[in-house]
Amino acid sequence: MSQRLLQGAGKKNVLSSHVQNFTIVSYSRKYQKDIVELNATALDKSKKFNEKWNPKWNADLEKIEEIYLKNGGAFLVLLVDEKLIGTGALLKVDEKTVKAKRLRIHPAYQQKGLSMLLMSELEKKARELNYRKLVADIVKCNVPAEKVLLKTSFAKSHETYFDGVLCVLFEKELG
Repeated sequence: MSQRLLQGAGKKNVLSSHVQNFTIVSYSRKYQKDIVELNATALDKSKKFNEKWNPKWNADLEKIEEIYLKNGGAFLVLLVDEKLIGTGALLKVDEKTVKAKRLRIHPAYQQKGLSMLLMSELEKKARELNYRKLVADIVKCNVPAEKVLLKTSFAKSHETYFDGVLCVLFEKELG
């Protein structure tokens, strides 16, 4: 059974008035197919950021419970009118650190503040799980993702290559 974490009705201080009846819930197997489809849709739109996309990077989506939920992390889904339109996850790095991953918003719902909303919920969940640091990485030229991280008080840490792709790493102390 999924747990309701946040509900709203298009709160203007958080979201565009075009988005109403949203809910953020914890992962449930009933969302599995929609999560995989959303990931493919979001990545298809973002191929301009990374033409070297490797399908093995999506293997975790077939094992969400094992990789995220049973390993000290979390996987959240964002629903609008009961339709899955966003995801965000936390992957345990070590006892003090968790990594924000899988922040995806369906292209039809982008530019409405939903990434910020999900990132805020991920941070809240990281605190609930007693982590002290939240980290994230993005492809270097992914300006929209960088803006979300900077607006949510992440600091750039450094740049590095993952599988031949230049990425920027971010971090945030949770205190």
